[in-house]
Amino acid sequence: MRIKRLLRTVLPVLMSFMFLVGSAPYAGAAPPATTTIRVGLRYTSNGSDVSSAWLTNFVGHGFYFGYFDSSRNFVQYPVDTAVNISSLNITISGSTIIVSNRATSETLYELDCSFNNPLAIMPIPGPGEKCVTWFDSVKYYGAFEFTALSNGYMQVVNVLNIDDYLKGVVPEEMMPYWPLEALKAQAMCARNYVVTHLNSHGSFDVCNTICCQVYGGLTKASTATDAAVEQTSGLFVRYNGEICQTYYHATNGGATESSGNVWMTQLPYLVGRIDEYDTTVYTGFDNWSYTYTADEITDILNSKGYYIGTVKSVTPTYTETGNIFSITFSDGNLSHTFSKSEARSILYSTMYGKYTYSQRFRITSASSSPTGLYINNGANSLNDINSVYAIGGKGDISKVASKGGIVSVLTGSGLRTVNASGSGVAQTGSSFIVTGSGWGHNVGMSQYGAKAMAEAGKTFDEIIKYYFSGVIIG
Repeated sequence: MRIKRLLRTVLPVLMSFMFLVGSAPYAGAAPPATTTIRVGLRYTSNGSDVSSAWLTNFVGHGFYFGYFDSSRNFVQYPVDTAVNISSLNITISGSTIIVSNRATSETLYELDCSFNNPLAIMPIPGPGEKCVTWFDSVKYYGAFEFTALSNGYMQVVNVLNIDDYLKGVVPEEMMPYWPLEALKAQAMCARNYVVTHLNSHGSFDVCNTICCQVYGGLTKASTATDAAVEQTSGLFVRYNGEICQTYYHATNGGATESSGNVWMTQLPYLVGRIDEYDTTVYTGFDNWSYTYTADEITDILNSKGYYIGTVKSVTPTYTETGNIFSITFSDGNLSHTFSKSEARSILYSTMYGKYTYSQRFRITSASSSPTGLYINNGANSLNDINSVYAIGGKGDISKVASKGGIVSVLTGSGLRTVNASGSGVAQTGSSFIVTGSGWGHNVGMSQYGAKAMAEAGKTFDEIIKYYFSGVIIG
């Protein structure tokens, strides 16, 4: 979900499910159960687990050893062998974690993880100090958990206060020099995201990559991003008293989308809308276009396990806000239909270097060149004639085209029938043009839209309420 994803060419991560909550907002809701967060730094599922590591005080006076209990409180073991020792080596032997003095190689502590909790190492502060620790050449707040894994490697988890965590997220997920109100909106979304994804990775809550939220410790933290977190501390976005799923993305290209049209569940506060702000700023993904041959589409489908003969037609359908909803590919006999997030990802191909970056794109036949429809002048094109209504001679209002996209227009040479590339219209030919804008899943807050709103003088709470319908902040 996110601005830094613009710097990476990756297949957007598909969300599997969301939870339905209530239907009317009210104040006075309870805080989340915990504000201590476990962040995976090195772990097996992404191949980043390690056989050795080191910790060094940047601010601090040695380390305590212990564990975190079920309430996520640090419990110190009755040893103080690392007090005033500023740098540690951590290695593994079988199921045993071994800690030594990095300067002398003297063994300070050993823990067999097969009989104990993961080893937690907590930096020791001086009077009035807030500890900062070097790990893997990055500075972090908080403590660290080391778990022995069966493959001879260790998992490393950073355990810290939620706001300290957010100070490592906001500058990674949004440009630190953007307006403060946009940064505060980002802090709100990131805070909600992490508390609604506790334990989502089993032994830790969230990872430090785009799979969850990018977290870089103190690498990019600034006065402004710290202020965004501090000035929203303790605040959550709520609907009917429950903490919301505040998804966000880099840029929607002109319209957000309802969660039910992208994922499985329709949440009442994640409702698609035309975005009057997102398109007012340069994003780098304002317009993108790729031409796919029928053979390329056939190859892409077959390579992904959806076997089909040479594609002869492509039939797209669109949502009320003009985003893609489904695509049906047919060879004349066999067809495959992909809906919601799958409609966005199915044509994404690193093999051909062609990508559908967001839910906001249209697909038309390159050979038939469907007629575009315009209002008033050539600058005001209609995305979908199926959402157009007209007033009849008797004052009745009816939809211009209920199905198929066939309409009649009056021209200088008389009445003509045109075929517009509307929803549900089969596109045929030997090649197809995909044109779109935006980057991401289009659900929730647009980060570029938040930037534009902040530049227009909107506050963070106005930004949040623009992108999340019917919510309160508290």
